[in-house]
Amino acid sequence: MKKLSLFTMVSLLLFPGLQAGVIIDIDGASDEFEDYSGLSSGDTWATMSFVTESGYTLSTVNPTNRVWNETNYQGARKELDLSIGLSSHDDNSTSFSDSITEGKYWEIKLTGSSFDLESISVNLWRNGTGAAQYYQFAYDDEGTGYDVGDALGTAFNASSTGIGSQYLVSYSGLGLPSSTTDAKIALFSWGGSSGTGNTHFNKIAAEYSVIPEPGSMALLILGFAGFLTFCKRKA
Repeated sequence: MKKLSLFTMVSLLLFPGLQAGVIIDIDGASDEFEDYSGLSSGDTWATMSFVTESGYTLSTVNPTNRVWNETNYQGARKELDLSIGLSSHDDNSTSFSDSITEGKYWEIKLTGSSFDLESISVNLWRNGTGAAQYYQFAYDDEGTGYDVGDALGTAFNASSTGIGSQYLVSYSGLGLPSSTTDAKIALFSWGGSSGTGNTHFNKIAAEYSVIPEPGSMALLILGFAGFLTFCKRKA
């Protein structure tokens, strides 16, 4: 459990509208993905999945070179079933650098009033060895296109295949966007070792903290100062 600072705890008490550590997700278990059941393997995955809660929207963004693969699709609104082992769209890149060059990624986007992004995660499983084995989050903080310096943490190794091998790929820490209204994180993949198989994503989640508006922050500082004064007097 994350420990809140005294300042944050007082802030939440004084201003209940302020929020820290808010989690928003697109969850296949709750049928929150779009219905992709009409797509066939090789079709362009054009429609984004999204969820909006309390004015914040979490959505998927698909580059044009990522296509659908219907193999073992778990049903309408249950997941994203992405292309692997489909000739030019496969995930057989051999490294993070190669996957950048070849554009083997898709993106997760969070928008809303000013916020700090605290964590990002996906739940996935591989239905064959052609599915990418390695997954790497990245953030293009300069807006000039992805490069190896944009990596967030280290690559995750999803070594096993089959629906029984469910993996949580996540990142929290330095390098995530802050004081923003629009955060976009890429998930790169590589390491597929055959021509068949694909990756199933059944949950996407983000954690964020709301940044108070300037007027609210001024009131917050005054309130906190008053709280400290009250504590001193009691002491």
